[in-house]
Amino acid sequence: DGWSRVSLTTELYRYYETLLAGEAVIPVATDWTYRDFVKLENETIADPEAEIFFKETLDAVPTRQLIISAINLETESKQEHYIVDSFKQYSKGLIQLAKQLGVPLQSLLLAGHFKVLSLMSGEESASSAVTVNGRPEQEGAEQSLGLYLNSLPLAASLAPCSWKELIEKVYDIYRKGMAYRRYPLSVIQQSLGQDYGEVSFNYTHFHALDSVKESVEEQGVEVLGGSGYEQTNFDLVVDFSRYTDTNSIGLSLTFDLANYEREYIESIGELYVRVYQSLLADLAASHQSRSLLPEYEVRYLTE
Repeated sequence: DGWSRVSLTTELYRYYETLLAGEAVIPVATDWTYRDFVKLENETIADPEAEIFFKETLDAVPTRQLIISAINLETESKQEHYIVDSFKQYSKGLIQLAKQLGVPLQSLLLAGHFKVLSLMSGEESASSAVTVNGRPEQEGAEQSLGLYLNSLPLAASLAPCSWKELIEKVYDIYRKGMAYRRYPLSVIQQSLGQDYGEVSFNYTHFHALDSVKESVEEQGVEVLGGSGYEQTNFDLVVDFSRYTDTNSIGLSLTFDLANYEREYIESIGELYVRVYQSLLADLAASHQSRSLLPEYEVRYLTE
């Protein structure tokens, strides 16, 4: 997973620095953390309360909320990325607001995410898979390498309330879901007979990279850049990344070109910006106080 990649990078740089200094590398003890994670995952699967929670949470919520493009039906499946550049300017306000409300930034962003999906579907509820981390809460677990991620389908009601109330409601949903974060998506889908592979929400903040950057700079090593590749089965991945160097938040949308036209994804990106604009403008106002859809979308829905 992403955190493991960062941990591995950190470890490699530190070993490299040690060798440059002519010092011996200290042997690392065998890590059994992943075995502990598998044990915890099996315990969650065996917990009947987990199945009950997801049945109640996901009861009668939409699983398809976006419009599949008929034009692209013959297009071969291919994932593309769209970076919403204009979103970064709201980073400071969103970070400060999360601190003010005493909620994780992830939950605040998730509230806006559910709002966008509700607007796109026209439904009063929204559902999305949410990327969660199942690492054991034990010493040294943060340095362990492995695939600790799970995609947890969660849902929220977008009934009339203030933005503040919506954020608090989503935070409560997320907090309750975290108790069953190791309940595999595959088991949930088999149990409920539903496919939750339409939309995924992901929030990352790899603050471990701070120590790497400081350390390599001390050694006179210049980081020129980095790149990566990943493939996902989700039709749309909404990825919020908090950057360690600028303390800003980036928003990118990864989508299947066989399902969605790029213009459609760009319009969704614009909608995210308008939603968080409205949220920051008046926290006490109803999230339904004004239309956030572009004019052409309003005309399409009313004609």
